[in-house]
Amino acid sequence: MSSIQRPVLLILAGLLGWAAWLPGSVLSQGPAEPFEGRVVSVSDDQLDVTLEPSAPQPRSDEVGVIKRDGAAVGVAMVVWVDAGRAKLRVLSRSGNAQVMPGDSVAFERETGPAGPPPDRALPRALPPGFRPLLGPAVVLPKAGTPAERRNVFHGMARGWQLYQAADRRDSWHSSTRLDSHGSMEKLFGSAWAFAWSGGASYRDGRPFSSSDDFRRVKPRFHRLSLTRKAEGSLLRLGRFFPAELPGLGYLDGAQGELRVFPGLRLGAALGARPDRLNNNLSGAERLAAAYGTFEKGSPRGFYYAGTLGVLGTSYRGRADELAFLFQQRADLGSRLGLTGSGQVDLDAGGGRLGRGPRLTRLNTVVESLLTEGLSLRAGADRYEPLDVAAERALSGGSTDYLANNYWRYWLGGSQTLPWGLSVDEELSFTESMRTFAPGLWRVGLTRRGLAGLSDATLRVTGYNLHNPLGPDYGGTAAVFLPFFGGRLALDANTSLRHGPNSSGGRGLRFVDASAHLRWAVTAAWSADLGASRSFVGEGGSSAVNSGLAYRW
Repeated sequence: MSSIQRPVLLILAGLLGWAAWLPGSVLSQGPAEPFEGRVVSVSDDQLDVTLEPSAPQPRSDEVGVIKRDGAAVGVAMVVWVDAGRAKLRVLSRSGNAQVMPGDSVAFERETGPAGPPPDRALPRALPPGFRPLLGPAVVLPKAGTPAERRNVFHGMARGWQLYQAADRRDSWHSSTRLDSHGSMEKLFGSAWAFAWSGGASYRDGRPFSSSDDFRRVKPRFHRLSLTRKAEGSLLRLGRFFPAELPGLGYLDGAQGELRVFPGLRLGAALGARPDRLNNNLSGAERLAAAYGTFEKGSPRGFYYAGTLGVLGTSYRGRADELAFLFQQRADLGSRLGLTGSGQVDLDAGGGRLGRGPRLTRLNTVVESLLTEGLSLRAGADRYEPLDVAAERALSGGSTDYLANNYWRYWLGGSQTLPWGLSVDEELSFTESMRTFAPGLWRVGLTRRGLAGLSDATLRVTGYNLHNPLGPDYGGTAAVFLPFFGGRLALDANTSLRHGPNSSGGRGLRFVDASAHLRWAVTAAWSADLGASRSFVGEGGSSAVNSGLAYRW
């Protein structure tokens, strides 16, 4: 048993060694040749990417091209890497394309004699129209500069202001926020990393508000953690969201994980959940969990990855929740994939209605890429509120909220057409609160490239709504216009509805309209300004918002 495995095994058994030091170094890099990773989670401009441990590994600050079905959708830079995993920061996107789990990140290097890697490497050929606006300049290392950088620091800070006024009630509301997230990797040259996410908010307005930041500054911390990944192990301390088992939610405590052998990892977590109302530190709801992850094959080939965990909680000293959580992904080649996650709750003593095992969460998706321009998908979703003391405390002890559950079954598809057009559609059937909503449909048409702007998009969507008073339909239209290579971009959209109204008649009416302007002032600074108008309620309301962000 190695020196790094021994403390991690103790963590997995009970997580008693919160300050355990795990000696060791990051595994050496592989040979320089083309390779790729797979995006498994996306948080703002941060990506978690899995890599084949036996394949070449990217270097810190190396830049890769994000691709979906062979088409480039963005550029990202590596900020942290370990055997089999990496964190990347998105530098630029193609138009308004959004990076999604399942996308690939391709790295390509010039082959040649072995030697120290450059401090920053760019792909051999960036896709047309891409400029890493927020990326740092390409700087060659000076003679004698160590190849491995220390204290790699990336982050974002954004100030945001909103003002909203209602027409008839002569009321107004304002909100001020300061948000920041980021990380510092390779602390002092070690495998430790520090990550944070949080900020502060302040609200004001004419009517009284029960919000905890009404007329006072309220700090908030969503993530504040120390993490060490090395030699197939993980140790995380502080406040964090465990991406390895998302069903746990946010946790104040510790998490440990150990690779038993290639393809199998075991982990555990121990701590307390933040207060459900204000996200403050709280010891009222304590949590312990253990999980195992099995992985075999290569994504988009014959591949399977599954995680099974068990969760137990107590609320104010009494057993409250016991649940099994699972998530999985299976690829049968490059054209058929299955993803799913769920939760089965048992009565650990906190249930008031005394029910047996319940399927409280389920999300499954099957997707098939029939041709390069045609894909089909289908799925089923389940949600049921938890009958536990921690949830009932939010409703004053009532169990009425337990009726708010649903089953949803759906199928859909996407098609790529000539002239830059694409179509996607979906048909769903929902049963909620003993009411069945049959045949809910949605159809969207997207046009890419408008009036000489190759990255501009226009999207029109139509859908129907379940309304006991009669047929009800809605629609949206949205346009994205980038100028000056994407440095200036305009988003505008509007929504309409045709169906029964409050006066008992029918007609076409506007629901809302908005416009948002974003400006990349420099490589680090960006600003945005927006305005919106709502036509719902007593006369509607108007709002303006502005923001200023700095990335480093």
